[in-house]
Amino acid sequence: MPPSPRTSTEDLQPLIWLLQSFTFGKDQKTTGPADLFLDRANAEFGFIRYSAHNVAAILRFPDTDEPMYFQAEGVPAAAWREKCKKVCDLFQHLQLDLEFASPDLDRSFLDMLGDIMLAAGNQFYTYEVPPKVAFMKADFDMEQQGFISRATQPWIAVQNESSEWPRLRKTGEWSDFTIFAGGSQFPVHRVNICKESNYFKVVCSGRFRETAQQSVILPESARIVSTLLDEMYGVYNPTTGSILTNFAPCKEIEKEHMLNRLLDLFIAADKYNLEAIKRKSAEAIIDRLAFVNDALMIVDLATFIYYERCPENDRGLRKAIITCVRTRMPAILGD
Repeated sequence: MPPSPRTSTEDLQPLIWLLQSFTFGKDQKTTGPADLFLDRANAEFGFIRYSAHNVAAILRFPDTDEPMYFQAEGVPAAAWREKCKKVCDLFQHLQLDLEFASPDLDRSFLDMLGDIMLAAGNQFYTYEVPPKVAFMKADFDMEQQGFISRATQPWIAVQNESSEWPRLRKTGEWSDFTIFAGGSQFPVHRVNICKESNYFKVVCSGRFRETAQQSVILPESARIVSTLLDEMYGVYNPTTGSILTNFAPCKEIEKEHMLNRLLDLFIAADKYNLEAIKRKSAEAIIDRLAFVNDALMIVDLATFIYYERCPENDRGLRKAIITCVRTRMPAILGD
């Protein structure tokens, strides 16, 4: 789920919180500055550090080499204290302690976590720890303090695939309209595509040949249209998939292909008046830039956004890519 229902693309800067330290469970403590990074398209928080060239790297567990990250929907409860830099997140099998660089970052993180859980329809409890409780000690334990007693029923994560739309997207059952693109055909449901897009609403209900034939031919490739429909139906797809497990580990050439597909999705979403998908794809592009090692790829991307087919009135994506170029300028000049 996206962290918020906003559709404007005016402000697309990455969401990052500076940490002083964090601890997974009882013994996996990491000290020294690190950043908590939000993959907005997938509501995943990852722990990262930046190189001298401002390239982000995901921190990994030393014993398994697995990336350090967590899904927001896996946090049923959090503990905090006013004017304190510490937050404790409770998972089903462990507790995660976060010490932020300032109390304001602490509050900002909790607000974002609450927004994500609200959008997902999950229960989420925040507990303000009383002054007499030794909250700052390393052995503070939420379960021992009874900070989960307010839950009246076992916590269950709400999966995106729980609705009927993802299933109908995959099966085509009860479809009443067909989209043709790139030699492929896609059975769709007018009630879904029309509520998502004014373009499809006009095509499906107007006095057009497409309306009578109950089908439309789109000029985009089958891949782009398929991804667009996945997003409209709430189906997970690799184009907007996890940065931390699906993008960051890839080779640079693969990252370039993924970013190009995201740009194609962004352009198609703008063309067909799909504002939520347009924002999601723009955020997905911006969130991935920090994990690109090839500085010249950033320049090529900026050139495409400014001079090719991207909407001229979309200031958010343009502003964000220029900020990234400025940050990476020493590496760009070096190449």
